[in-house]
Amino acid sequence: MDIYANRDNDYFATMGALTARSVTEAALSASLFLDSFIIKQKLKSEIKKLTDHNLNIILSKSSTQSSKLQAIQDLKKEKLYLSQQESIIRNNILQKYAVIEIKKELDFFTYVLKGIGLVAGGIQLITGVAMVTTTSQTAVGYVAGSALIVHGMGNIEENLISLLNNDADYKGHLRKGYEHAFAFIGSDKRTANLVYGGVDIALSGYGVFRNVLKPEAWRLFNYIKDDYIASYKLMGGYALTFEILADGVTLKSTYDSYNDPQDSKK
Repeated sequence: MDIYANRDNDYFATMGALTARSVTEAALSASLFLDSFIIKQKLKSEIKKLTDHNLNIILSKSSTQSSKLQAIQDLKKEKLYLSQQESIIRNNILQKYAVIEIKKELDFFTYVLKGIGLVAGGIQLITGVAMVTTTSQTAVGYVAGSALIVHGMGNIEENLISLLNNDADYKGHLRKGYEHAFAFIGSDKRTANLVYGGVDIALSGYGVFRNVLKPEAWRLFNYIKDDYIASYKLMGGYALTFEILADGVTLKSTYDSYNDPQDSKK
């Protein structure tokens, strides 16, 4: 029995070391997309804690075979998630920021903001999908995940159609739904748009900062946000993160909408 036990222990130790190394290498590769040295070190430190934690389980004599297998599986998942996120960024499926110039007239500024909003909407969408499809999900998380998907689609709809139709005032179905709901309870469209903007901002923060899985499916994206904040402090507003830019757009448009006396009549 001791021979078989030692053989199993050697197998787990070897597999654990190889898998942990692959996670570390994936993190090093992913960290190339982070500009801030401090943020890079935070990512590497977090990955080291993750690998050390799982290696301790794998190497411990008191750990069951199933717990060792689970630890190896968790390391493999983390490596896969990091590689997937790096691939998304490397292939420009998601970009750090987007500036879309449609016109050189007075409405140029509007379309720059719309371009940024489009990218942020996509982030909300994929983050929401990850939250809903996770295997162990609380009721609160499931509801929040569903809301993120809906709001992400709402952002994409508004931004795409406004760009394609050259209509900066286009309102998506989700925003109109808020307006109809508030009209039903006797409130006006200005209040509906204010609430719509507030919900959109709140959900963006929830999706970005929440740990979706352990291992985490969006770890690199979270650090990219932190990297943007660090870059902004050093270089200025052009390097600011997806969600902060999008939230600033939402706050600005929401404020303008609420203070426009004509808005409630639209």
